[in-house]
Amino acid sequence: MAQLDVERKSHNSMWWLWSLIALLIVLTIWWFIWGPGGGGVDVRTPGERAMMGIELPVDSAVPPASSVVAGSDAVSAFESFVNDSRADSMSIDHERTATGLRDLAAVGESLAMSSAGSASVTTRADSLRAFADQLQKEPASTRHADITRRAFLVGAGMLSEARPAADSSDISAMRKAAESIVPATPLLEQRSAVQRYWDAAAVAVTNRGGRGS
Repeated sequence: MAQLDVERKSHNSMWWLWSLIALLIVLTIWWFIWGPGGGGVDVRTPGERAMMGIELPVDSAVPPASSVVAGSDAVSAFESFVNDSRADSMSIDHERTATGLRDLAAVGESLAMSSAGSASVTTRADSLRAFADQLQKEPASTRHADITRRAFLVGAGMLSEARPAADSSDISAMRKAAESIVPATPLLEQRSAVQRYWDAAAVAVTNRGGRGS
């Protein structure tokens, strides 16, 4: 009986030993796959990785080529709009103003995409598109001037946040032009104020990285 007990204890000890060895093997495999330098997904934030001295992927710092092209197209479209959009081109359907707002929204998003712009730029851009839709959906409305004034102020704030600049006089010019629009006066009677805004916006876009016309 004594010999049988010794054999059972020896068998139990060997079972624990093999279990420990198997666990160590599993942990080693996990470490090589998911540990630092492994092929697993690194869930650490860019800030945490930078503090640990881990080099960030190239595409985390440089916008994709397609984004740069899209941004260039947006700036070109807005520049063309401003060059072609003179005060006498405004009509009762407000198509020109709506088009300008949509083009400006695209410029703001492209500038923010290629810089450290604020996340609220997208929200402001969406607001500009909503204002543009509102202008065209309500042709008989008496609120076109008020809608445009509010949209222009949003546009100035969007460009300021999309790519901040040390000299904000261009944004101030945009705001001044926007504030000169009188809500109670029909928008078509304020063509010069609208054109002053577009001209100021073109300067602001150029100053923030857009190509000069």
